[in-house]
Amino acid sequence: MAWLAPFLFAGASLFGWGFYRLPQQGRATRLHNAALQSLLTGKDDEAVALLDDISPRELRRGGLGVSVHTQRAMIAMHSGDAAKALALTTAGLALPWSRVPWFRMHEELHRTKARALEAICHASLGHEREAESDAAVAESSIAATPDVLARASLARSIVLARQNDRRALAAHLQQTAGLMLQSLSPRERSLVRAFRRMARAQVRNVYREPARRDERLDGGFASWVGKLAPEAEAFAREAPLPVAVGEARDPSDAGPPSAVSNVRRAHDNAGKPMRRRMLALWVILVATFFGIWNALSPSSIKRYHVPAPSHEAPPDQGLPFTTYLAIFVVAVVAWVVLRVRTQRRQVRRLAQAELSIARGDVAGARDVLTALTRSMAHSVAAAAHLGLARLAERRARWNDALAECDAGIKKLLQSSAAKAMQADLLLPELMAARAFTLAAIGRYGEANAEMTVIASDYPAYVGMGAAEFRTRLLVAVREGDLPGARRVAMTRTPSLTLTLRDDMLADVVLAASTDMTADERERIDAELSDDAELRAWIDAVAPDLRRGARVQVAPAKPMEGTSTSDANALAEATAEADESVEGEELRSRERVPVVAS
Repeated sequence: MAWLAPFLFAGASLFGWGFYRLPQQGRATRLHNAALQSLLTGKDDEAVALLDDISPRELRRGGLGVSVHTQRAMIAMHSGDAAKALALTTAGLALPWSRVPWFRMHEELHRTKARALEAICHASLGHEREAESDAAVAESSIAATPDVLARASLARSIVLARQNDRRALAAHLQQTAGLMLQSLSPRERSLVRAFRRMARAQVRNVYREPARRDERLDGGFASWVGKLAPEAEAFAREAPLPVAVGEARDPSDAGPPSAVSNVRRAHDNAGKPMRRRMLALWVILVATFFGIWNALSPSSIKRYHVPAPSHEAPPDQGLPFTTYLAIFVVAVVAWVVLRVRTQRRQVRRLAQAELSIARGDVAGARDVLTALTRSMAHSVAAAAHLGLARLAERRARWNDALAECDAGIKKLLQSSAAKAMQADLLLPELMAARAFTLAAIGRYGEANAEMTVIASDYPAYVGMGAAEFRTRLLVAVREGDLPGARRVAMTRTPSLTLTLRDDMLADVVLAASTDMTADERERIDAELSDDAELRAWIDAVAPDLRRGARVQVAPAKPMEGTSTSDANALAEATAEADESVEGEELRSRERVPVVAS
């Protein structure tokens, strides 16, 4: 007991500290997630109010403090106040690291994102050397993500635009524009498009004035661009996006009650096999424990003890019980440390696979993700299934995407710990991807039911706004409800984290249903012409939409540095999209030929 007393006291102190601190940290985390959800849906004032409600004590160190400062900096950047945003990111990065080593990897992610945003702030203020330094640090971080790489490239684009070096800007955009368009928010994509117009335009004569903009179209966007890069202000042509989502979810979109019940029942059934195995394991452990306890009891020892003769030495009694206990504790600790280290390596491999996809190495990333689906860590395996589902969705392989989503959800639901730890992000992310895939294959009631379950069971999911937008938009498009699709597309906000595919689908819907300017139609046509995979995806989800929108890809002159096999790449992407479209959808797709550029 004297040997065990210090360990028991330390364990009791740790549990006491946890019961006192965890509720406070949990409340701060919930407020942080709610603020991020409001920020992504364009409700900046609501996000500020939620962030102000977080206790300053929780923001003195660690990843939460860095992330809160980053959110405030993003809000400042929305108004073009780069100086305030720079002060906030600098203050966040100056916070001490968390005292808990297990949180370092997660905290590194927050600090890397803050560093990329700081690079944009420096670039907007003309601090070229600091912007390049921050961009290089963010890109080289082990926690770098595709959006970090894109923001680092955006910072360099701002520097070149402020220098009015259009030749260098064109060369930079030739290499990185695709990455930025794929990984940035709609607001930042609009900035990249302004830079592309600037790079493609000839340097005007100093005696000529630029063409007058229609102030009704920019909605303040041009002035925002001017605060970041004054030379690019004249090339801002984006139509205004709403400040916040203005259309609430229609109760009729929830799907029939039977569909909602079926979704919940399917989730419950997915976790039953693992629960049975866990129950059987606990029964075996308890039975083994009582067997050992009975064997070591005094009555059992006395019953089988044979006294040795007095003239002989006592038999060897073996190692004492405390030694066996120490060996057991060391073995358990070593096993836990090994599992944690293995899981950390696998998480890094997941991050590297995301970066490989952003850089164009899809085949290599697919091999890594396929290997990680066999991980013993349920969260890692589920994240790998989500990555494979996104790759299948990019090529309109809906059945493959649905199978990957189901496998990932099953992995998380089989472990209560994994489900609890991933309830804020990974699990609802998989469910949202599954809802989108169900909408793509025409199972609209199930898609709406899945979204209803997410909204009711996972209210802290920060990506709910984007998931709701993309699923409702796809349902309306697939049903042929162009007015409904237009209403959904009009709720898109500049900060919503949409993929380029969802963003382009909304653009094509608006081009088909509203009076869009010729300049905007040309921009859509140019982006579709440059991206064969994007063009094939739009035609797969909405076969006749581009023709109705009068957005047809015209033959384009090959740009400098482009490959001569664009037509072959387009044919392959289109063929892959055709394989996943069934019945009437396939016949409709075949009636809409795609002109190779």
